Amino acid sequence: MNGNGSFGFYSLTDWWTNSFTDQEKTRFKELYKPLGGSYEDLFKGSGGYGDSVVWFLTMLAGFALNKSDVGIALKFLNKAEEFVGNCTVVDKHFLLNLLIEVHYKLRDDIRHYQKAKKHCMQQISLASETSDFFLKKYGPPLPRHLGFNQFAILLEKEKMYEEAIAVCKEASQQGWKGNWLDRIQRLRDLAECT
Repeated sequence: MNGNGSFGFYSLTDWWTNSFTDQEKTRFKELYKPLGGSYEDLFKGSGGYGDSVVWFLTMLAGFALNKSDVGIALKFLNKAEEFVGNCTVVDKHFLLNLLIEVHYKLRDDIRHYQKAKKHCMQQISLASETSDFFLKKYGPPLPRHLGFNQFAILLEKEKMYEEAIAVCKEASQQGWKGNWLDRIQRLRDLAECT
């Protein structure tokens, strides 16, 4: 029985110790308020959260999504990316969800803007496989898909209306929740005005 908590369960104790400043650790302790758990569970006890280290790190990042805390979230997410070869498509989907969200929050820096776009495209490339999983496990309808949604917004802002329309059509055809048809019409109207 492992008594080193969730970080020990996933062999991340040294990484946590060496990758975060004392200030970041203190701040994360303030942010981390899981239902039915505590901050101490990360360091004491016998188990992890689910089977996937990607899921665990993504879940931790979700506690640090305020713009002032996204540096902490990025450390968790960047570490999770190291393990994507050993996780489910759904774990990848939710990891990419948070990577899109965090990098988009920092979009005033062109590097983060480009990373947000890259992660949108990566998530879209998994969309068919992800939808198969969701439909088998939960049935219709599919939820909202951040990659499709955000990528269409980014393309629209870049005045790449035809490309944005194609993204919206793909999302609609796959059945992802959203106002895709209204958005397509609005994008067509914008394209005609240019």
